[in-house]
Amino acid sequence: MVFLDTNVLNYALLSQDEQKRKLALEILVQALAGEDFVISTQVLSECANVLFKKGNMDGKMVSQCMGHLQRIRNIVPVTVQLVNRAIEIKALYDLQFYDAQIVAAAEKAECSEIWSEDLGDGQLYCGIQCVNPFV
Repeated sequence: MVFLDTNVLNYALLSQDEQKRKLALEILVQALAGEDFVISTQVLSECANVLFKKGNMDGKMVSQCMGHLQRIRNIVPVTVQLVNRAIEIKALYDLQFYDAQIVAAAEKAECSEIWSEDLGDGQLYCGIQCVNPFV
C-alpha cells in the first residue's frame, strides 16, 4: 500500500507545473481506480483548505472535488489514537507534527511507502519508505 500525501492531490488539481500536474493526475487516476493507495482525513482536510485558498473555489466546487477524492477506497480517519501516535513519531524523528501525523496514518494502514514531496526522498520513518514521485 502507498500513502499519498496532500501535495500529490494538490498538484493534480491545481499545479501550474504541467509536468508535475500530469504525473500527479496519473497517480490520482490509479488511486481512484482502486489501486493500492491510501489517504487520510487529514489529507482531505488539507486539500480542501488549499482548494479554498489557492484554488479560489467556492464551497460547492470544493465539495464536488472532495466527493471525487472520497472515492479512494482506503481512507484512514484521524482518531485520538492516531494523534497520540503522531506525537510519539514527532519526538522520534523530529518531524513537523502534521508530517508525523501522515506517517502515523501510513503506519496504521500498513503502507510500505509514503509518496510525498515534503518528507525526505529515501528516508525511512517507522519502517515506511518515503518517495518523492516528482524527482
